[in-house]
Amino acid sequence: MMQTSVVVIGSYRVDLSGLLALSASLTQRGVTVLHPPAQARAVGEESGFVHLDCDQSPHPAQIQRHVFSLIDRADAVILYAPSGRVGLSAAMEVGYALRAQKRILATSPPQDLTLRTLIDYQPSALQQFLEAVATASS
Repeated sequence: MMQTSVVVIGSYRVDLSGLLALSASLTQRGVTVLHPPAQARAVGEESGFVHLDCDQSPHPAQIQRHVFSLIDRADAVILYAPSGRVGLSAAMEVGYALRAQKRILATSPPQDLTLRTLIDYQPSALQQFLEAVATASS
Protein backbone atom coordinates (compact mmCIF):
# COMPACT_ATOMS: atom_id res chain seq x y z
CA MET A 1 0.00 0.00 0.00
CA MET A 2 1.35 3.39 -1.00
CA GLN A 3 1.28 6.30 1.44
CA THR A 4 -0.11 9.68 0.47
CA SER A 5 2.67 12.23 0.01
CA VAL A 6 2.60 16.00 0.38
CA VAL A 7 4.84 19.04 0.25
CA VAL A 8 4.13 21.66 2.90
CA ILE A 9 4.72 25.23 1.74
CA GLY A 10 4.54 28.56 3.53
CA SER A 11 6.75 31.24 5.00
CA TYR A 12 9.75 29.89 6.86
CA ARG A 13 10.53 33.40 8.10
CA VAL A 14 7.09 34.08 9.55
CA ASP A 15 6.37 30.80 11.35
CA LEU A 16 8.84 27.99 10.70
CA SER A 17 8.02 26.27 14.00
CA GLY A 18 4.30 26.15 13.14
CA LEU A 19 5.02 24.86 9.65
CA LEU A 20 7.29 22.13 11.03
CA ALA A 21 4.67 21.24 13.64
CA LEU A 22 2.21 20.75 10.77
CA SER A 23 4.74 18.50 9.03
CA ALA A 24 5.10 16.47 12.23
CA SER A 25 1.33 16.21 12.67
CA LEU A 26 0.89 15.04 9.07
CA THR A 27 3.63 12.43 9.51
CA GLN A 28 1.94 11.15 12.68
CA ARG A 29 -1.28 10.77 10.69
CA GLY A 30 0.41 8.54 8.12
CA VAL A 31 1.19 11.14 5.47
CA THR A 32 4.62 11.12 3.83
CA VAL A 33 5.89 14.69 4.01
CA LEU A 34 8.40 15.10 1.20
CA HIS A 35 9.41 18.59 2.36
CA PRO A 36 10.19 19.99 4.81
CA PRO A 37 10.96 17.21 7.26
CA ALA A 38 9.52 17.90 10.72
CA GLN A 39 12.99 17.82 12.28
CA ALA A 40 14.41 20.48 9.90
CA ARG A 41 16.10 23.49 11.45
CA ALA A 42 16.89 26.94 10.11
CA VAL A 43 20.63 27.40 9.68
CA GLY A 44 20.75 30.85 8.11
CA GLU A 45 19.00 33.47 6.05
CA GLU A 46 20.05 35.22 2.87
CA SER A 47 18.00 38.21 1.67
CA GLY A 48 14.86 36.77 3.23
CA PHE A 49 15.51 33.19 2.02
CA VAL A 50 15.71 30.83 5.00
CA HIS A 51 18.17 27.97 4.62
CA LEU A 52 17.32 24.68 6.31
CA ASP A 53 19.79 22.06 7.49
CA CYS A 54 18.14 19.58 5.08
CA ASP A 55 18.83 21.74 2.00
CA GLN A 56 20.93 19.84 -0.50
CA SER A 57 22.52 22.99 -1.90
CA PRO A 58 23.59 26.40 -0.64
CA HIS A 59 22.00 28.04 -3.70
CA PRO A 60 18.37 29.23 -3.39
CA ALA A 61 17.60 28.51 -7.06
CA GLN A 62 18.75 24.90 -6.74
CA ILE A 63 16.82 24.48 -3.51
CA GLN A 64 13.69 25.85 -5.19
CA ARG A 65 14.12 23.51 -8.17
CA HIS A 66 14.39 20.62 -5.72
CA VAL A 67 11.14 21.69 -4.04
CA PHE A 68 9.50 21.84 -7.48
CA SER A 69 10.66 18.27 -8.18
CA LEU A 70 9.13 17.18 -4.86
CA ILE A 71 5.85 18.89 -5.78
CA ASP A 72 5.91 16.87 -9.01
CA ARG A 73 6.16 13.66 -6.92
CA ALA A 74 3.60 14.68 -4.28
CA ASP A 75 -0.06 13.76 -4.23
CA ALA A 76 -0.96 17.17 -2.82
CA VAL A 77 0.47 20.46 -1.58
CA ILE A 78 -0.52 21.96 1.75
CA LEU A 79 -0.17 25.71 2.13
CA TYR A 80 0.54 26.69 5.74
CA ALA A 81 -0.72 30.26 6.03
CA PRO A 82 -2.12 30.77 9.52
CA SER A 83 -2.56 34.52 9.10
CA GLY A 84 -3.60 34.25 5.45
CA ARG A 85 -0.32 35.82 4.38
CA VAL A 86 1.34 34.13 1.42
CA GLY A 87 4.85 35.20 0.51
CA LEU A 88 6.29 35.37 -2.97
CA SER A 89 8.05 31.99 -2.82
CA ALA A 90 4.92 30.22 -1.58
CA ALA A 91 2.82 31.96 -4.24
CA MET A 92 5.30 30.77 -6.87
CA GLU A 93 5.03 27.24 -5.46
CA VAL A 94 1.22 27.45 -5.60
CA GLY A 95 1.49 28.43 -9.26
CA TYR A 96 3.86 25.56 -9.93
CA ALA A 97 1.55 23.11 -8.16
CA LEU A 98 -1.44 24.39 -10.15
CA ARG A 99 0.47 23.89 -13.39
CA ALA A 100 1.42 20.38 -12.22
CA GLN A 101 -2.31 19.77 -11.53
CA LYS A 102 -1.73 19.01 -7.86
CA ARG A 103 -4.42 19.38 -5.26
CA ILE A 104 -3.64 22.37 -3.05
CA LEU A 105 -5.09 22.61 0.44
CA ALA A 106 -4.59 25.52 2.81
CA THR A 107 -4.72 25.78 6.57
CA SER A 108 -6.57 29.11 6.33
CA PRO A 109 -7.88 31.40 3.59
CA PRO A 110 -5.16 33.35 1.81
CA GLN A 111 -5.57 37.13 1.99
CA ASP A 112 -5.05 37.34 -1.78
CA LEU A 113 -8.35 36.92 -3.67
CA THR A 114 -6.79 35.14 -6.65
CA LEU A 115 -5.07 32.55 -4.45
CA ARG A 116 -8.29 32.04 -2.48
CA THR A 117 -10.18 31.23 -5.67
CA LEU A 118 -7.54 28.82 -6.98
CA ILE A 119 -6.98 26.60 -3.95
CA ASP A 120 -9.09 24.69 -1.45
CA TYR A 121 -8.89 26.53 1.84
CA GLN A 122 -12.04 25.27 3.53
CA PRO A 123 -11.14 23.70 6.89
CA SER A 124 -13.39 20.76 6.03
CA ALA A 125 -11.35 20.06 2.86
CA LEU A 126 -8.12 19.56 4.79
CA GLN A 127 -9.94 17.47 7.41
CA GLN A 128 -11.55 15.31 4.71
CA PHE A 129 -8.16 14.86 3.04
CA LEU A 130 -6.64 13.68 6.35
CA GLU A 131 -9.58 11.36 7.02
CA ALA A 132 -9.18 9.83 3.55
CA VAL A 133 -5.47 9.29 4.26
CA ALA A 134 -6.31 7.61 7.58
CA THR A 135 -8.88 5.37 5.92
CA ALA A 136 -6.50 4.41 3.12
CA SER A 137 -3.68 3.54 5.51
CA SER A 138 -5.81 1.38 7.82
